[in-house]
Amino acid sequence: METRRLAGVAKGFLTGWRRLTVIFVLALVIRIAYLVQMGDNLSFQIIALDSELFDQTAHEIIGGNWGSAVFYSAPLYPYFLALLYAVFGSGFLVARIAQVILGSLTAVLVIRLSESLFDEPVPLAAGLVTALYGPFIFFNATILGTTLATFLAALGVFLFSRSRLAPGRVGLLTFLAGAVIGLTSLGRPNTVLVLPLWVLSLWILDRGRQWIRPAALLLLGSALVIGPVTIRNAVVGHDFVPISSHGGINFWIGNHPNALGTFDLPPGIRGTPEQVNLIDSTRLATGAVGHALKPSEVSSFWFGKGLEYMRDNPGEYAALLLRKIRMFWNRFEIPLNVNFHFLRHYSPFLRVPLMHFGAVSPLAILGIALSLPLWKRMLPAYAFVAVYFLSAAVFFVSARYRLPAVPVLIPFACYATWWFYRKIRHRKWKPVSIAAAVLVVLTVHANAPVAGMSEQRSFGRDYYYLACQHRSKGHITEAIANYRESLAHNPDFWMAHNGLGICLSEIDRMEEAVESFERAMALAPTRSEPWFNMGTALATHGRVPEAVRKWERALELDPYDKAARSNLERARKLMQAGPQGE
Repeated sequence: METRRLAGVAKGFLTGWRRLTVIFVLALVIRIAYLVQMGDNLSFQIIALDSELFDQTAHEIIGGNWGSAVFYSAPLYPYFLALLYAVFGSGFLVARIAQVILGSLTAVLVIRLSESLFDEPVPLAAGLVTALYGPFIFFNATILGTTLATFLAALGVFLFSRSRLAPGRVGLLTFLAGAVIGLTSLGRPNTVLVLPLWVLSLWILDRGRQWIRPAALLLLGSALVIGPVTIRNAVVGHDFVPISSHGGINFWIGNHPNALGTFDLPPGIRGTPEQVNLIDSTRLATGAVGHALKPSEVSSFWFGKGLEYMRDNPGEYAALLLRKIRMFWNRFEIPLNVNFHFLRHYSPFLRVPLMHFGAVSPLAILGIALSLPLWKRMLPAYAFVAVYFLSAAVFFVSARYRLPAVPVLIPFACYATWWFYRKIRHRKWKPVSIAAAVLVVLTVHANAPVAGMSEQRSFGRDYYYLACQHRSKGHITEAIANYRESLAHNPDFWMAHNGLGICLSEIDRMEEAVESFERAMALAPTRSEPWFNMGTALATHGRVPEAVRKWERALELDPYDKAARSNLERARKLMQAGPQGE
């Protein structure tokens, strides 16, 4: 009786558009307040790596440069930014406001999706959790494609799930679901893998020939969105690349000797998106095979390298796979360009109790298990979660690539909570005891630290970014302080040692600078940057013969380093000229 009464209250208190509006406004107010609060935070203002590339590409698109080569990374977000800039004017605030709106609409979509899966009050609870969920608030304000991909993913799952409950509109809804998933795939290419699973689910649920038409419409919708990108790549690159060519190198990044299951660059691959996905990956692949390769062939080369590693090291790979599985379901939001845990210390909006993955993860897994008796209704959602989970296991894990699965996981977490309430109200102690025991194990698993990963250690990169920001503005004292703070959190971070060496050399503390460079060299023996920078510092202080040796070593490590080659040639000419030449 009490259960029915609470469900009735949830239905009667906020129904239809009133409920959707309240959740949307709540989510919007929180996100705008977060933007206002973080506006003066220097870490929040830093735009680097992927964010910088997306912004630069968007401006090139507005200027008429649509690219003359195969896309080497997913193209959706730069074009999204270009559209915003063209309509509303350039500026990160424009992008952030648009994403805040999309993030608030995602909370609405989670309610609608939950209505297709569960009874009241699960939909309202799921919408509330989405509105308050810390990582959503955080990523809604970043200049990354995460928010757009998450919104589109939630929309696609909602449309396909809804088609099962609307027989008269099944064709339209499956077509739209396919189109939305196709669009999502242009931002997150792994999302396309959900399509065959959804076709399989149609076959399972609609035996006979009834499944063929909706399956065809689903695939047609996605093909109409992805097809133009595939054709464009074929025309400009004379190569078959359905979306982008960076799949192979990302597979190698996640599956190479000493990989940790995160975005850990293998030897020879430098850190900017263009270097990773195009320049270095192509250079190393073509050097290995001895002739020029098309982008698809470069990708195939790296897929082959990763598969070779897996085949030759089965025990090591099995341990790596288990580590990725654990990381995917763990509370730690693995940083990639941006760090949720670092900015969490600066904003109460990111610290709402229980609104983090450590609470959602165990309840969601339990909710999936408890919902198995309803599997026919749940199949589309199961398939979507499986694709994102398996993609992380196959490639690597990061917070921003896991996030699109969270809007589908939250309803399951809320369902598990509601299940407990109902069973306790009816004094069903045996199933409650079993489920509670399972939940305890899952909660410990989700919240226990993963070896080698911690919030404090991850802060090293954030202080490094702050140091780089200060150095770019000529604030050398502040830069040195932040480099040292970075090393206090992660003493093995070679990039911070390298940056510290540059700053120390600029204020004539050469002995300390040399120590920093040598430490960076020891920590990253395959990287050319510390050798190049140490050579530059030595040359600046008149120690040209020593600088030559450093640049020579930099060129051995990276024969394509044009700056090192140019400096080396000038230094040799200077040394040959002797005192008169000087």
